[in-house]
Amino acid sequence: MTFSRYMAPEYLNSTGMSVSIDIYSLGVMMIQITTREENNDNLDKASRIYIKDIRKRWTAEHIASVYSSLDSECLHQVHTCIKTGLECMQIDQKNRPSIDVIVDRLNTI
Repeated sequence: MTFSRYMAPEYLNSTGMSVSIDIYSLGVMMIQITTREENNDNLDKASRIYIKDIRKRWTAEHIASVYSSLDSECLHQVHTCIKTGLECMQIDQKNRPSIDVIVDRLNTI
Protein backbone atom coordinates (compact mmCIF):
# COMPACT_ATOMS: atom_id res chain seq x y z
CA MET A 1 0.00 0.00 0.00
CA THR A 2 1.40 3.37 -1.01
CA PHE A 3 0.57 6.12 1.43
CA SER A 4 1.78 8.88 -0.87
CA ARG A 5 -1.50 8.75 -2.80
CA TYR A 6 -3.08 10.26 0.31
CA MET A 7 -0.62 13.14 0.47
CA ALA A 8 -1.52 16.66 -0.57
CA PRO A 9 0.22 18.05 -3.67
CA GLU A 10 2.08 20.68 -1.66
CA TYR A 11 3.63 17.92 0.45
CA LEU A 12 4.58 15.72 -2.51
CA ASN A 13 6.04 18.67 -4.40
CA SER A 14 7.96 19.84 -1.33
CA THR A 15 6.48 23.30 -1.62
CA GLY A 16 5.74 23.39 2.06
CA MET A 17 3.62 22.04 4.81
CA SER A 18 0.18 23.36 5.53
CA VAL A 19 -2.54 22.85 8.07
CA SER A 20 -4.73 21.50 5.28
CA ILE A 21 -2.59 18.48 4.36
CA ASP A 22 -4.72 16.27 6.61
CA ILE A 23 -7.87 17.71 5.02
CA TYR A 24 -6.62 16.54 1.62
CA SER A 25 -6.01 13.03 2.98
CA LEU A 26 -9.47 12.98 4.54
CA GLY A 27 -10.93 13.92 1.16
CA VAL A 28 -9.09 11.05 -0.54
CA MET A 29 -10.44 8.59 2.00
CA MET A 30 -13.99 9.94 1.69
CA ILE A 31 -13.86 9.58 -2.09
CA GLN A 32 -12.39 6.07 -1.96
CA ILE A 33 -14.94 4.87 0.58
CA THR A 34 -17.98 6.30 -1.22
CA THR A 35 -16.95 5.56 -4.82
CA ARG A 36 -14.83 2.44 -4.22
CA GLU A 37 -12.36 3.89 -6.73
CA GLU A 38 -8.70 4.34 -5.86
CA ASN A 39 -6.08 6.62 -7.28
CA ASN A 40 -3.39 4.03 -7.93
CA ASP A 41 -0.78 6.56 -8.93
CA ASN A 42 0.92 9.00 -6.62
CA LEU A 43 1.93 11.55 -9.24
CA ASP A 44 0.38 15.00 -9.05
CA LYS A 45 -0.83 14.85 -12.66
CA ALA A 46 -2.48 11.48 -12.06
CA SER A 47 -4.17 12.85 -8.94
CA ARG A 48 -5.58 15.76 -10.93
CA ILE A 49 -6.95 13.35 -13.55
CA TYR A 50 -8.42 11.16 -10.80
CA ILE A 51 -10.19 14.16 -9.23
CA LYS A 52 -11.45 15.34 -12.62
CA ASP A 53 -12.78 11.85 -13.46
CA ILE A 54 -14.56 11.52 -10.11
CA ARG A 55 -16.12 14.96 -10.47
CA LYS A 56 -17.29 14.18 -14.00
CA ARG A 57 -18.57 10.65 -13.45
CA TRP A 58 -20.09 10.72 -9.95
CA THR A 59 -23.21 12.74 -10.69
CA ALA A 60 -26.46 12.32 -8.76
CA GLU A 61 -27.71 10.02 -11.53
CA HIS A 62 -24.60 7.83 -11.40
CA ILE A 63 -24.77 7.63 -7.61
CA ALA A 64 -28.42 6.54 -7.85
CA SER A 65 -27.54 3.83 -10.38
CA VAL A 66 -24.56 2.49 -8.39
CA TYR A 67 -26.43 2.59 -5.10
CA SER A 68 -29.87 1.67 -6.43
CA SER A 69 -30.88 -0.07 -3.20
CA LEU A 70 -30.54 3.13 -1.15
CA ASP A 71 -33.41 5.49 -0.39
CA SER A 72 -33.25 9.18 -1.32
CA GLU A 73 -31.91 10.24 2.09
CA CYS A 74 -28.99 7.81 1.87
CA LEU A 75 -28.30 8.84 -1.74
CA HIS A 76 -28.14 12.45 -0.55
CA GLN A 77 -25.62 11.40 2.13
CA VAL A 78 -23.41 9.68 -0.45
CA HIS A 79 -23.62 12.71 -2.76
CA THR A 80 -22.69 15.05 0.11
CA CYS A 81 -19.71 12.88 1.07
CA ILE A 82 -18.42 12.84 -2.51
CA LYS A 83 -18.91 16.59 -2.88
CA THR A 84 -17.16 17.23 0.44
CA GLY A 85 -14.33 14.83 -0.42
CA LEU A 86 -13.72 16.65 -3.69
CA GLU A 87 -13.68 20.01 -1.89
CA CYS A 88 -11.09 18.59 0.51
CA MET A 89 -8.95 17.56 -2.46
CA GLN A 90 -8.72 21.05 -3.97
CA ILE A 91 -5.24 21.52 -5.43
CA ASP A 92 -5.05 25.03 -3.95
CA GLN A 93 -4.89 24.43 -0.22
CA LYS A 94 -6.59 27.76 0.49
CA ASN A 95 -9.77 26.44 -1.12
CA ARG A 96 -10.08 23.37 1.13
CA PRO A 97 -12.72 23.49 3.85
CA SER A 98 -11.77 23.56 7.51
CA ILE A 99 -12.43 20.56 9.70
CA ASP A 100 -15.18 22.56 11.43
CA VAL A 101 -16.99 23.07 8.13
CA ILE A 102 -16.62 19.38 7.25
CA VAL A 103 -17.90 18.17 10.62
CA ASP A 104 -20.84 20.60 10.54
CA ARG A 105 -21.77 19.48 7.02
CA LEU A 106 -21.59 15.79 7.89
CA ASN A 107 -23.58 16.31 11.07
CA THR A 108 -26.43 17.90 9.11
CA ILE A 109 -26.94 15.11 6.56
